[in-house]
Amino acid sequence: MHVLGCPVLGVVGTGTRQGKFSLQLALRHEFMRLGYNVGQLGTEPTAPLFGMDAVYPMGHENAVYVKGFDAVFAVNQLLSQIEEKNPDIILFGSQSHTVTFVAGGPAYYPVRQQELLMGCQADAYVLAVCTDNPISYIKRNVNYLESIYHSKVIALAVSPLSNKDRWSTISNRLALINEEEQNRFCKELNKEIGIPALPFRNHDHIIDITNLCIDYFS
Repeated sequence: MHVLGCPVLGVVGTGTRQGKFSLQLALRHEFMRLGYNVGQLGTEPTAPLFGMDAVYPMGHENAVYVKGFDAVFAVNQLLSQIEEKNPDIILFGSQSHTVTFVAGGPAYYPVRQQELLMGCQADAYVLAVCTDNPISYIKRNVNYLESIYHSKVIALAVSPLSNKDRWSTISNRLALINEEEQNRFCKELNKEIGIPALPFRNHDHIIDITNLCIDYFS
């Protein structure tokens, strides 16, 4: 296992279809705009088309054929290769959710996500959440992420997307919530969890999240 010498920031989530990939791209763009050399591992097959350095395609109809420690080792080696480019920070993003919400079958068990997290060994996380997530479930995600390694969830990024039946296998009802509801949920999270909760809806929000990351690693 390679021990990385630069900060590693993970963008993970509490569910599907939250805008995590868009958030990763926006953070990458903002870091680069500020002059940082950014390395990035993507888990979408299209990641190289967006300039990411390596891809571990573990999403829908994935093309990852290793599992267990072999998967952990493979992810670790990809980050090792990215570090050869001497980045100031390495970003990576996960798929779907992070911890099990319901025991409804294999699709609900984030096994590949755990292999990814163990291979990346992030120093910090930005956790994407939705207004339809129970706060108790968000707390479980935070506790889990901070217990794998000596890591810190430094921001909760509240998605503008909502799906009241997020855990249904037949529902695709995705809605755009209004900004007032998004801000209200941010305030509730700040009070209940004590981690900065910020909306991600426009460029100003991305700047705020980026600055939190910079302050943490400075």
